[in-house]
Amino acid sequence: MIKPNFPLPPMAMSLLPMTLVLLCGCGIFGGDEDEEVQRTRLDLSGDYQDTLLVIPDHCDVHVSGTVRLLDQRDSSLVIGSDVTFLMDDNAQLSFFSAPVVAQGTPPIMKALETDARWRRLTLEGTRTFAFEGWSFQQGRDGVLLNGSKAQFTECSFDDMLIYGIYNTAGDSLLINDCQFEDCGTALYVTNGNTIVNRTRFIAGIEGQYGACNQEAGLVLEDCYIEGYASAGVWMIGDGQSSSYNTIEHCHFYRCSDGVYNGTGRIFNFQFNIVENCVWHGVRIRLQNTGMPLLITNNHLLPCTQGWPLRFDNGPDLDVTGNWWGTADSSAVAALVYDSHQNPEGNGFAVYTPFATVPIVGVGPRD
Repeated sequence: MIKPNFPLPPMAMSLLPMTLVLLCGCGIFGGDEDEEVQRTRLDLSGDYQDTLLVIPDHCDVHVSGTVRLLDQRDSSLVIGSDVTFLMDDNAQLSFFSAPVVAQGTPPIMKALETDARWRRLTLEGTRTFAFEGWSFQQGRDGVLLNGSKAQFTECSFDDMLIYGIYNTAGDSLLINDCQFEDCGTALYVTNGNTIVNRTRFIAGIEGQYGACNQEAGLVLEDCYIEGYASAGVWMIGDGQSSSYNTIEHCHFYRCSDGVYNGTGRIFNFQFNIVENCVWHGVRIRLQNTGMPLLITNNHLLPCTQGWPLRFDNGPDLDVTGNWWGTADSSAVAALVYDSHQNPEGNGFAVYTPFATVPIVGVGPRD
């Protein structure tokens, strides 16, 4: 092992599975004097219990197998500037210590090989994890919340086969100013409350769902959702949860379904633009008919093959006050699917009065 030219992280030499070496022949040139920056390598495998781990600047962290960084002493994982996590095929990394990222270039987490996919990053325990500017690339299950709270700010998730973020047992999740692109399901939530602001969801090649919510609380505001093969937002479950779901000031474009609410949970849908979807802009299929739904002040514009609004069952649904792209009442009637088109249904969508001109202030706010 080549001796590094900087102090080793505390206790690093006592950890047999972990080595820290200088990558020869690597350099980064920048700044006024074109100063060369040497990169180091940190190899991680196995568990690190009660270890204060410091990852230095300009470091490539190679993760193989299942690696768990467990710290019961309320200390933190300190991550320097310009750090890249290089993950072996099917590698898993688990944080119990809350990571603290130094100022500078945010970390990247990606597969080591072009034909590989790392498994997941798990956030464990009751800590609050904060990720700012991280880039997650070429993974499988993405980031999993397991009992923890997390905040993602200005992060990107690219080419994640199954999920970008999966909140299965987490407490609360806050996503601000992020981008998901080419993820199977960008965001999947089954627990806690998730709030998403000013975030872009782009389907790319793999994208089936932008956000999938199963009996949890979900708020989307000022988001852009494009191109998903199944639905931009899909709400599933038995409808017994009283969790609140709000979608406001979002723009759904060119999805198969913009929003599919298959539960009938509390649903507030206002000031959105839904356009150029294939089958349905908004589809409501109630499992529980006792929850209030508010769908108003939206632009629900024609689909290429279906209806801007489809209402499958339940008591009459109030969808008044929306703009349908036309002021002609007969044309608007043709844009709504309910028991008029489906005699086996048991409810009607009440769309009059409707807006006769475009509504000011819909869509994402600057």
